[in-house]
Formats: sequence, C-alpha cells, structure tokens
Amino acid sequence: MADAALSFSPGEYFKRSGKRSNWIQQSAQSINVPVFITSAKSEKGKWSDIFKGIKSKQKVGFIPETNGNHGSRALWNKFDDSSEYWLAVSEFLESTKTIK
Repeated sequence: MADAALSFSPGEYFKRSGKRSNWIQQSAQSINVPVFITSAKSEKGKWSDIFKGIKSKQKVGFIPETNGNHGSRALWNKFDDSSEYWLAVSEFLESTKTIK
C-alpha cells in the first residue's frame, strides 16, 4: 500500500476505453492516503470532482499562479514556473512525514 499519492493533470480519460464517464471519480473515493493533485490552471475543472470525492483526511489541490503546465512535466526546470510546483510538492511531502 502506498503512503501517499501525487497526481498530475488527472481526468476522466478512460471513457474511450469503455469505462464510465466518472470512473476515476468513483475509484478515487477509496483513496485513504494523503493526496496531492495539480495541473495547469486551465485543467482544474477536469479534476475538481475527482478531488472532492477523495475521502482522505489530508488532500491538497494545487493550482499555480501562472498558466502552468500539463502533467508531471510541470516539474521540468525548463519551465519558468517549475519552482512553484516543486515548492508545493515539497511542502506536501514534508507534511506527510508526520502522519503515520
């Protein structure tokens, strides 16, 4: 079992694979570990319902001040705002050290 989960730009991307249109949201309801979700600013609507459904007592939804980037590439140092993402991820990971 995982100690925590990081998710970059999640969404209901599995409908074309025959899954229900809310399959990720429903599946996320069983997550009980600390969760960190982020994306580009314009993508928040794709994961806000997923985030709401997570029952974990510790969950963080991070949206950058900038337009941001899709997926984990937001952490790539070639992007000017990567340090903002790294700070948020680091703070989340640090906060999970005290939970166990």
